[in-house]
Amino acid sequence: MIGGLLFTARAWHPPRVSAEASAERRTIVLSGTRMAQLRAGWVQQTGRPPTAEDDRALVDKAIEDEILYREALAHGLDRDDAVVRNRLIELARFVSESPDRDEESLLHEALALGLDRSDVVIRRHLIQTMRLFARQPDVPRPITDTDLREVLEREADRLRTPAAVTLTHVYLNESRRGGPAAGDAQTLLAKLRRERIAPDQAPSLGDPFPVGYRLSHASDRDLQKTFGASFAAAVRDVKPAQWAGPIRSSYGEHLVWIEERFPARMPVLESVRARLVEELREARGQERLRERIAELRKRYTVRVEQPGPADLAIQRAAAPSSPEFPLPRRQAFLGD
Repeated sequence: MIGGLLFTARAWHPPRVSAEASAERRTIVLSGTRMAQLRAGWVQQTGRPPTAEDDRALVDKAIEDEILYREALAHGLDRDDAVVRNRLIELARFVSESPDRDEESLLHEALALGLDRSDVVIRRHLIQTMRLFARQPDVPRPITDTDLREVLEREADRLRTPAAVTLTHVYLNESRRGGPAAGDAQTLLAKLRRERIAPDQAPSLGDPFPVGYRLSHASDRDLQKTFGASFAAAVRDVKPAQWAGPIRSSYGEHLVWIEERFPARMPVLESVRARLVEELREARGQERLRERIAELRKRYTVRVEQPGPADLAIQRAAAPSSPEFPLPRRQAFLGD
């Protein structure tokens, strides 16, 4: 753990460099061409042009990635990295006139060609590595039960187990019966009540249903997904241990028997401990990342240029070819 903390500190705190080199390294320029590429990529992914808010997010993400990449290089995170090494050897084999040479020779050739500074896979790996370092605490703080109970209380609405029912239904298929199934459902409902037919025997009197006839611990959302919102709403008013209906769904008519209702409840801490620990670690990591990115941005001068006439052709080329098909388009790049 001590070794890991020392490595994180080495990776995080800036090394000493000359004032001239520092000024050059601390200047980030997003050119008009780069802005056009970012917007074109957005269009390819979403099928629509970016809004002003999307534009700001694209710029912020590009600046963040560039800062993390430069910091990773400044701290030497690319040196002795197995992923970077293997990638450079792979690239060297692809471009070299002598791809059968030993790995060290191929590595030196890749470095001489500057492939470590131009390859998108290496860049993404270093950015991700630096992002992981930025999430780490300077001094680890253990997660206590008090912390977890605070999260449980704060996120009560999200963590609460929803109300649920266990039910059996008899299905009447309108298309199969050649006409409205509501009349058949009323007749069958009277029979079920009069003869006191048990829930496990009743489904055979109806039509086959693809999802099954008994639903156990089904929440309101589960019922909506299977039968539709109107069915779920109607089931809320059905009293347990009696046949009710007919209730219409997106499939047809149903007669329903509620076996048991389960009220909404808060989970006990032990049942959600692992989930809360993971969520709290993630939240703390994201908070540290935001703080450290903000700290790093203060060290950089950023200039964002707007695309010129030539750059706009990049954006136009990425636009969907027809407004009738606003589906996201993807483009495969070498190294993706």
